[in-house]
Amino acid sequence: MRRVKNARKNSKKCTFSNENEIRGTSRPLNLPEMLCKYLEFNDFQRNLSPHTLRAYSTDVLQVFQLHNLCFVSGPKLDGFEHYSWRSEGSPMISNTCGKWAEIALNKMRTWENLSIKARKRKISSLNSFCEWLSTYQKIQLQIPIEAPSDRARKLPNFISVDEVHSLIQYLSSAPDSPIKTQQELLFLLLYGLGLRLSEACEARTSNLSLMANTLKVMGKGSKERLTILPVPVTVRLGSLPLGEPFLFGDKPLPTRTAYKRIRDLGAAAGLLKPIHPHALRHSYATHLLTSGSDLRVLQQLLGHQSLAATELYTHLDQDHLANTLESHHPLSKK
Repeated sequence: MRRVKNARKNSKKCTFSNENEIRGTSRPLNLPEMLCKYLEFNDFQRNLSPHTLRAYSTDVLQVFQLHNLCFVSGPKLDGFEHYSWRSEGSPMISNTCGKWAEIALNKMRTWENLSIKARKRKISSLNSFCEWLSTYQKIQLQIPIEAPSDRARKLPNFISVDEVHSLIQYLSSAPDSPIKTQQELLFLLLYGLGLRLSEACEARTSNLSLMANTLKVMGKGSKERLTILPVPVTVRLGSLPLGEPFLFGDKPLPTRTAYKRIRDLGAAAGLLKPIHPHALRHSYATHLLTSGSDLRVLQQLLGHQSLAATELYTHLDQDHLANTLESHHPLSKK
């Protein structure tokens, strides 16, 4: 799997410690070695989160079609992660920028069927890598990038208050089991606190204060924030077995497992459409906003760095009001 992992044996190490040393080498670096140094730069200079690093590495590997390559993080030196690459076989990768650009352009031609959001993320990852090459390696990698076509922004998927009640009713009546406990805890964290899936899966027991009704979580960009627990959530969390280092046990809950738990929860509760974990976070934000929450308060609760990300829910609220008006206004029935 092409993602940043723990160190493995037989890894081909990058031995360069800084950009000056890279430029001073007797041979040109190949593309994997450049990507290793790019990940190190994003890790200990930009302090990006592991999830962002994984997304960047995955996107860039796909752009340059390095399908048999994955990155591994080695032991920390001077407090920093040092990355290397591991390959199943010996990939033939030219050291010329012209060849890199040709490979990237061929791959980018296959992006037409991807969503606007997916294309924007891949273009952002590629632009970031090219900017790093230009600034720190004095290498100009010229790749003409076409911006995605301008379409209406997709509104977030959320469930209704009645559907939330269906989930609560199922969780209240279902027999106790380890799976049901995970489902309930995920529901409390995703809908009760509006956490991202990664934040919920990695929440630590030591950061939970039932007395103060707070939970400290690590958000995007390794930024901590304090979330407020509604009283019913505090009461329910106090009744669950939470004695391990993480809320889900001795280690974080895998995100794929969490995704399946929420999908199964929606099906068991009788929801007509499948749900995913982020839909519960969207529902948290939507229901708060339609109940009169201040947009700035919602921004803090969701952990959005920019208010523009939170403003998306105002458009959703307007659509909800328009649909309600269309359905119930007397003139609409004429």
